[in-house]
Amino acid sequence: MLTRILAVCAAVICSGLIAVGANLPLFTGPQDPSQLLAVANQLIQSVNTGVTGNLAAATADGATTATTAEVTLQTYSLPANQLSANGQGLRVQCWGTTGANSNNKTMKLYFGATSITTVAAASNAQGWFLRYVLTRRTATTQAMNGEGVAGTAAVTVVATTSQSPTENLAAAVTIKCTGTNGTASASDITAAGMIVEQMK
Repeated sequence: MLTRILAVCAAVICSGLIAVGANLPLFTGPQDPSQLLAVANQLIQSVNTGVTGNLAAATADGATTATTAEVTLQTYSLPANQLSANGQGLRVQCWGTTGANSNNKTMKLYFGATSITTVAAASNAQGWFLRYVLTRRTATTQAMNGEGVAGTAAVTVVATTSQSPTENLAAAVTIKCTGTNGTASASDITAAGMIVEQMK
């Protein structure tokens, strides 16, 4: 048993040094008098806390339907406790195009119930993007700063905005990008992709 635990500890240390991005499971079982299980679990928690990189990358198009209701174009469920330490954060970006018409279009990028949004603009066959950076303050409070652009010819800039979401990070949080048509016209807004990245 002791030999197995020592081998596991060595493997975990190597994994932590080589690839911090792996989310390793905790070991269970009775505590050995040498406390090696406790040491292994502590090490695994330290490695898991250092997870960085892409959590999600949506590459398939999501488009509005022939409705004026808000439509979810891209979505990702942030797992419970993914941001487990104060100061950890996310970078989230969503982008796409608009239909070739003069209908108004509005795009939003959410963290839970909080969003950044473009103005309702008649972008005719134009590109758009929204992005924000979010950091954990506590398990139930976050700091968020976002910006974006709608249009490549007649550009409408989304003013940089700072917000304070109050999501419970011990539960899953929905991250999504949505589109709202001004006129019930299918594919007036298309989200070509969304990326969610975690920062230490």
